[in-house]
Amino acid sequence: MWISRLIRDSSGRIVHSFVEFAEHSKTFTDDKTGKLRNLLDGADVQDAQGADRIRKSINGGAEGGSEPPSVASFMQPHTSGRNLYIPDLSSMPPLGEFIRGSPADGKKLLASLSGLNRRYGPYDVHIAQAKYLDDAVGFNYHASIRDPDNGIVGILERKIYQDDKGRIVVDNRVMDLDEDATGQGFATAFNSAMEGYYRRSGVDRITVFATDDGGYVWARAGYDFDTNPDLLKESVSSITDKIRNIYNNCSPADRVQLDDMLRRFEGRVIEYPSPNELASLTGDDRELGKTLMKNTAWYGVRVL
Repeated sequence: MWISRLIRDSSGRIVHSFVEFAEHSKTFTDDKTGKLRNLLDGADVQDAQGADRIRKSINGGAEGGSEPPSVASFMQPHTSGRNLYIPDLSSMPPLGEFIRGSPADGKKLLASLSGLNRRYGPYDVHIAQAKYLDDAVGFNYHASIRDPDNGIVGILERKIYQDDKGRIVVDNRVMDLDEDATGQGFATAFNSAMEGYYRRSGVDRITVFATDDGGYVWARAGYDFDTNPDLLKESVSSITDKIRNIYNNCSPADRVQLDDMLRRFEGRVIEYPSPNELASLTGDDRELGKTLMKNTAWYGVRVL
């Protein structure tokens, strides 16, 4: 069953992501076990023990924190061989029509977002919680990702808000799939449908904090470095540290390429290699770029 896969000791990623929800959402920390039932309401009766273990993990692990949210997007290449189902979201009202509200308007916001509760590729999305922000114009929503046959196989979180210039920004905070659910085309279908909707809504940009496998995946998806000076400094530091960590294990020819990347990072920002360029490096190690970018941590952006 899905819970046995979610909580196995070799992974623990889904449990970790539920803990992240608790750490970064007051909605969860107010009533962790009760609120969490909204995300688990599709679980099979046989999974009750596993669901209880997730609740216990949150109860024991949520201390709050100020670390940036993890974006663990395991949107691996589509390998199922099936045609992807990408829903038509043309009936969804533009984000600008409901981006403003107060925390008390949660039910109304949830109803406005209900049109996103659709099938994307092989899996269904169910938005379980949505809340307007206290400190900005915008909202967060949390959703479960469900296999029609096996229940919950993942979770996602998005923050949508207006920046100080009134532009709409989408922050891809979390997309976490059970390992067995990756490579089936869900993220490709979901991101394709959502980007179309974002463009129609006048979204200015999408941001990510790429970590773990996402360090490579978001790079290959075409995200650029966020040029905010502080964020860019952190991104470059993570990637140059990784270059130095793998350097001695690379062939002389591959080291030449890595030296060139380091040299470019010492120049003007306009000369920096893009994340996709870094992820696409190939040489004696045919997957040099993947070796480099996996398990880096960098801030990315896609301007729409």
